[in-house]
Amino acid sequence: VGDALSTRLGLPLDIQAKALTLRRSSHRLSEEIGYSKSYPGLKTAYMVNEVNVYIIDPQIVNGLIGLPSGTEFAFARREDYQGPETGEYVVTHFQWTTKDDLEQRHSILLRTSAALADEESQFRGYTHELDRNTSTTMEGLFCCRVPSPEALHVPGSLSSTGSPSSPMTGKGSGASGSVAALAALMRGRQTNWSTARRAARKIRDRDYTCKHFHDDLVESFPELRLYMVQDPNACTSGRTPDDEYQRTMGALFAIYWILRLDMGGQDGFCFGVDDEGWWPRTSDESPADAVEAEQWKKRVAFRDAFDWGRIWSLLRDAGLLFHKTVEPQGHDPERVLAMLVLMAIHDIMKVTPLLPTVDRKAKEFCGYKTGELISDHDAALSYVLEYHPELLPSFAGLPKAQQESVRFTHCKLDYNMGWLVQAEASPGALFRTFRKVVTSGQASSRDIAFYFVHWFTDLAGAEPTPLSGCEKFALRFPQHVLSRFMESFSFVQGLSPTNTETQVLEDYLVGSWERARPSLGPAPEGQGAVAKMRLLLMAQADGATLMRQYEALCQEDRHVLAEEMAITGCRDQVFKRDSYIGGKGPAILLYYSPALLQKMGCKDPSGLIILAEVWRQARELWPLSRQEADSTVTVRIDALKDLESCDVFASGGCHIWVVCRTSSRDGVVKQYPAAELKCINWADHQVVAFSKEQRRRPKAKHKHAPRLTDLFKPGGRANASKRDSQAWWRMCSARSRAAH
Repeated sequence: VGDALSTRLGLPLDIQAKALTLRRSSHRLSEEIGYSKSYPGLKTAYMVNEVNVYIIDPQIVNGLIGLPSGTEFAFARREDYQGPETGEYVVTHFQWTTKDDLEQRHSILLRTSAALADEESQFRGYTHELDRNTSTTMEGLFCCRVPSPEALHVPGSLSSTGSPSSPMTGKGSGASGSVAALAALMRGRQTNWSTARRAARKIRDRDYTCKHFHDDLVESFPELRLYMVQDPNACTSGRTPDDEYQRTMGALFAIYWILRLDMGGQDGFCFGVDDEGWWPRTSDESPADAVEAEQWKKRVAFRDAFDWGRIWSLLRDAGLLFHKTVEPQGHDPERVLAMLVLMAIHDIMKVTPLLPTVDRKAKEFCGYKTGELISDHDAALSYVLEYHPELLPSFAGLPKAQQESVRFTHCKLDYNMGWLVQAEASPGALFRTFRKVVTSGQASSRDIAFYFVHWFTDLAGAEPTPLSGCEKFALRFPQHVLSRFMESFSFVQGLSPTNTETQVLEDYLVGSWERARPSLGPAPEGQGAVAKMRLLLMAQADGATLMRQYEALCQEDRHVLAEEMAITGCRDQVFKRDSYIGGKGPAILLYYSPALLQKMGCKDPSGLIILAEVWRQARELWPLSRQEADSTVTVRIDALKDLESCDVFASGGCHIWVVCRTSSRDGVVKQYPAAELKCINWADHQVVAFSKEQRRRPKAKHKHAPRLTDLFKPGGRANASKRDSQAWWRMCSARSRAAH
């Protein structure tokens, strides 16, 4: 158990010994039979060892493995297959669940195991004993999925690569070997436009059920079959092809539900549908058992608390709904049809054999050069829409204006919504590409809203259980985070030729400050105004306490935060409420800075001190200049974000924190053993001194003792005397021996 927690979750053994206790009597060995995720269709028996581990000291694991808030987390480990040279890193994403949800999953798995075991027993006389004390779990999963279409098989020469050994061109398709697999699979397939337009036209009819909608979608869009390609390495997402198909149908159903909010659509969105005509279930129904009853409470709570009016407004802004005074049917069928086509095709390039390569005609696309496989599924779809739209008949048949809206939604906007709602990035990093697309005339405010509707419904359908409603939001997604995302939409829609990146971010910061509860008064102005507003969103904590901690910082740290957080990364742009003049760059984005502040809490000023010091030393590696006013540098602080402040500040002679420049636009904070410092190229590294003792200038009587940050900054070693350097190395060696 200790090895599993260490190698799979990254929880060190010493922390386990202090914070966890294992209840050995809880150990249970069970057998589950299910279909393999790696080899679709292959029935597999899994021997599962389960044991209960209890946290006896929450403070020790605070900030580790997503605790105490139970947030999602990820861990990377290296898998060596046939030797140290042949391995690769495997990143696993984990999500906490409640005890009741866990029991429900057990029950579904056991039911499915029973069914599959009975099936096996017809051939092998297999007998399977179940633990009857455990209540239900894959039966529930499978009954919440829509029927899957028949699988498609990629020709052997095209399997897993997306390109054949020789060019392959379909008659009339104009497709070269760069999209040969897609051309082969789509040859002869056409969109049924009569049923597609019927779905778009009747989507708001009261007697048009979710079942009618599903049947019309399946009959209309041949591209939906592409999700069911059978290939050993079918999906880049790591999911099964059927999972991706179910998630796509979930996103399409989310569109159906939100367009019917004035006729009970929120019930279908939150509760799913019944088994008969796929009519929406309601909160009045009686849950089947205690587990479902607990989940039912969550669904009801989400339905009652979510701001559905904001979605209704977004649909109008996107042109999907008319205002009440226009058109009796209430929606624009052509615009809705474009959204349905977008959702049907938006993830098809997660299917590995469909990935295109850049042909000579394109020369280069999104950084990929001629002959290179486009491995990014969004960029791959954009490539097909740009150079081979005829291979996707549902897209090719849309009016030109609707095609442009779809293209905009899938172009590379370099927009990170998390950076905005947590104020993690400067205006340039956030919005430059987005605004460039808008100002070039490629998109209107309607298209931006269209993009956000797509984002919302795509995430709503993220669970492969479309018949049980949008479970991602109703059961799993933190509602306060979703609310912040929704609030940000209207601000981003303000991007225009006359409304700059900096103006949009400043409007969002001011709006967030004014909505803070308890109230913090008027939005700040003058020196440090932007820093205060950004820190409020980054820390996601009590604003008054955070502001007191900010004001209590030493003047040097306050100045660093005030200046660095007000640099826009946009030439000739400044924040109006801040006194920082600007005009220089690059802006420095400290990746994971919100996670660090949220981990350390608003009552501990250590997080602010750490950010100030990292910014200060990173600026030594990327000095301010007018030539770089339009650029942004990203410095990752992954190594710091999960540590306790005492662990960060305790680093002394044995290990030294440094900022390392890995490229002209990237850097990372690392910790080096003192013994390795002699080998570092100090032109690309800068010592980060967090503790007061390390940052304090030596007194006169210690004039031969060099300051740590001076000794190792670029050029610093050359300026320090040989005696200084030798004395410092002896000090490090002594501390290292004492520590060991």
